[in-house]
Amino acid sequence: MFTVEPVYNQEIPTISEEEMYQYIIELRRKKVVNVSLGEREPHLLIHFEDEKTLYVNGHHDHYECWQAGDDDGEGWLVVAMPGDDIAFWEPED
Repeated sequence: MFTVEPVYNQEIPTISEEEMYQYIIELRRKKVVNVSLGEREPHLLIHFEDEKTLYVNGHHDHYECWQAGDDDGEGWLVVAMPGDDIAFWEPED
């Protein structure tokens, strides 16, 4: 958890698409220690062991911003919905 409330309106540096992919590739084997959602909007924050945080925007007026869950469609699913809502589905079993 955060010890101080994070600031979500910070300017995010502009980087190339190649640099974005490289950043994600570097995170792929790092250990996740916490996952959290923003206070007002469902921004997804994935916190890693090396103290880096991957921020995924969770706010859009018309589109789903992100989804997380099982690939087979039979398990759980969490979706950041338009209007800053969260929807979730869980297995029937």
